[in-house]
Amino acid sequence: MKHNNLKIMMVYLLAITFVINSGCISEEGNNDEGNVPDQSEDALFPDVVSATAGPLALNEIDYWAYVIQDVEENEDLLERSRYEMLVIEPTRTDFSEEYSRSYKTKELVTKLKASAGNNEFNRKLVIAYIDIGQAEDWRWYWKWSVDSDWDPLETSKPSDWPSWIITHDPEWVGCFPVAYWHEDWRNIVIDGGFTWDGNDVEVPSGNEYGGEGYNSILDEVINDGFDGIYLDWVEAFSDESVIEAAETAAIDPVEAMFDFIEEMREYGRTRFQEMGRDPDEWIIIQQNAPDLADSSDPRKFTVIDGIAEEGVWWEGTGDSGWDDPNGYDVSAKEELGADWYNDVLNNWLPAYRDAGIPVFACEYALENAEDVYEDLAPDAGFVPYCTRRSLSKLTTTPPSFE
Repeated sequence: MKHNNLKIMMVYLLAITFVINSGCISEEGNNDEGNVPDQSEDALFPDVVSATAGPLALNEIDYWAYVIQDVEENEDLLERSRYEMLVIEPTRTDFSEEYSRSYKTKELVTKLKASAGNNEFNRKLVIAYIDIGQAEDWRWYWKWSVDSDWDPLETSKPSDWPSWIITHDPEWVGCFPVAYWHEDWRNIVIDGGFTWDGNDVEVPSGNEYGGEGYNSILDEVINDGFDGIYLDWVEAFSDESVIEAAETAAIDPVEAMFDFIEEMREYGRTRFQEMGRDPDEWIIIQQNAPDLADSSDPRKFTVIDGIAEEGVWWEGTGDSGWDDPNGYDVSAKEELGADWYNDVLNNWLPAYRDAGIPVFACEYALENAEDVYEDLAPDAGFVPYCTRRSLSKLTTTPPSFE
């Protein structure tokens, strides 16, 4: 799933309508047959409970949530919720709007980490969503001209763009797969102090380029207090255009991806230690790309702490709004094909699970949410979260917290 302010319009604030007679709420504000009843507001969003202990270990998480659109509109509900792990967008690195670049992400992270999860004493884990395989033209690091609709099949790449931007993502406007092995991109993500092709001038820290303290993607989320990172577009290694660029550069794209993630792991652990935090608490969760389980590289089970898969059973159309019916309950088997579906469910994700890597299933399911929570995910040994593809609110079909 991608965060894309240029394509997705701001959605309405979370509205919950109580049904007086039933004591529960539903998608349409009634409990007619065919609607999926929600839990009561008190069950999903009770009063905030202050945490009195550290977070659960990743393999102890039973309830998690994923919100990367309009985080600022969900602050209160995120804090009040009983989810034990929250994956959120580090909003202030989004420079498409003035409100987002001045957003106090660190204050939110601090507040969320002070609140308890389901057992009412362990604090929430707070994980930052980042894209490691694509450049996004609304981020603080983007210093070139903007052509969000650029299509390499139709026009040449803008002349001021760096060589390591390879192609565009046709599903997500403003997102561009990159040569993630390139030094400049690795510096943007990890080390900071990056320079540009043919330009020895380092990106300054003035307001024009992100303000004081902007250094690298990892530095920003670490400085804001996040417990770890949730990696989108690990699947860059399997993109045809990226593979072609890798072959031209005599690069093995799979090996390069493991190198990249391993560097992120070591950098985060080092920064945590420097800050007086336990380096073992630095968490990396890989989103999608479960076919890396087929790799012979033993690092597939050592450089990450968890894997999350979108649409194990139920998918949604990319770039759909919260209320778009195409944003949920689309059969993953029909959407992705039986061969891929069967490998994901029966081969690749079980390989991670059996290696002791927690598997989180992000299902875009509404009518099918109950089946996911009660049968499909528990039977597979996965930790589920059911929501809608826009990921702009906390789910309206929460699990039954126990």
